[in-house]
Amino acid sequence: MPKGGARPGAGRPKGSFKSGVPGRKTLFRSFTVSSYPEEYEEIKSKAAEAGKSVSRFLIDLALGK
Repeated sequence: MPKGGARPGAGRPKGSFKSGVPGRKTLFRSFTVSSYPEEYEEIKSKAAEAGKSVSRFLIDLALGK
């Protein structure tokens, strides 16, 4: 019975990503925004009116899009 250690051909192929989405090579960063509950609800409501997720709404707002 073989002992432990590296085996030829084992492991994830180079260049592949953990996301499981073939062809996706974009990596995302995340951050947290703190707010009062009333502020969050207002932001959430405005994002919904704009037809966007809260994340996309805040990014577009911050970048002037």
